[in-house]
Amino acid sequence: MTSGHGRTKTRDVCYSCGRTGHYARECPDGRSNSGAYRQGRNQDQRQSRRQRTHAGNGVYIRGTLWGKAYDCLLDTGSDVTLVPVSLVGDVPIRKTNQVLTAANGSDILLLGELDIMLKIGVRETSSLALVSEHVQEVMLRID
Repeated sequence: MTSGHGRTKTRDVCYSCGRTGHYARECPDGRSNSGAYRQGRNQDQRQSRRQRTHAGNGVYIRGTLWGKAYDCLLDTGSDVTLVPVSLVGDVPIRKTNQVLTAANGSDILLLGELDIMLKIGVRETSSLALVSEHVQEVMLRID
């Protein structure tokens, strides 16, 4: 079984249920167990990269946006990157037609979207990010 990126999914582990062959956002068990496996895994796993730190139930990576360093949540269950409006400053926010729903089913009010340049270590990557006043930290979509 392969993912759209040519990787073998049999080695990929779902952070929701702990089984291999799919990602958390594709979990056949739904989101009722979301994070149960990840929480135990994070507590048992030792730090293997300097850029990553564990905080609570999430895995964070230190990234730089607009010249300032932030701890960014790596969110395997998200299809989008989210940025709190408090970090945006004077960067223009475009209107968006996207609708976002939280894991608990509630709507997340979006103020718009913007293109970000995120630097992690010596690497930089650009991404589309949604902006909301209802998130407190940068939440990075990852595959």
